[in-house]
Amino acid sequence: LFEIITDEIKSEPYLMDELVLISVRKGPLQIKGKAISLKELEGQSFIMREKGSATREVIQRALEKQGFKIKIAMELGSPEAVKQAVAAGLGLSFVSIYSVSNEIAEGRLVIVKVKDISLQRPLSIVSHKDKRLCKAALTFLEVARSMAGKF
Repeated sequence: LFEIITDEIKSEPYLMDELVLISVRKGPLQIKGKAISLKELEGQSFIMREKGSATREVIQRALEKQGFKIKIAMELGSPEAVKQAVAAGLGLSFVSIYSVSNEIAEGRLVIVKVKDISLQRPLSIVSHKDKRLCKAALTFLEVARSMAGKF
């Protein structure tokens, strides 16, 4: 989505992320396991990340290609705030599948499958090529790389 073009930065592909539509369990889209169409989302209120967010950009581009315009009820500055707003029943949202696994497991939120749309984006590890990372950062990257295929 965003390409960094500079000789000072190195970028390493990490994994593919999927953005999924989430709802409160007893929300407006009570369709048990059935994928819904974009048409069925018309008129629904959406909780979105702030303007400039990569998540928001991916979602808006994909939906605009399908001719769908989101009715934004609220803009929030973090994935956690978005999940809390959805859990409170304030609207629907698209979030990274990696950010919502606990809430799904706990039954606080559900994933709503949407037909004819795929919201995927590559995630990368980005660092300054001439800066040495501290031991903690190197250890974190080692663990992250080892877990990349295990999600």
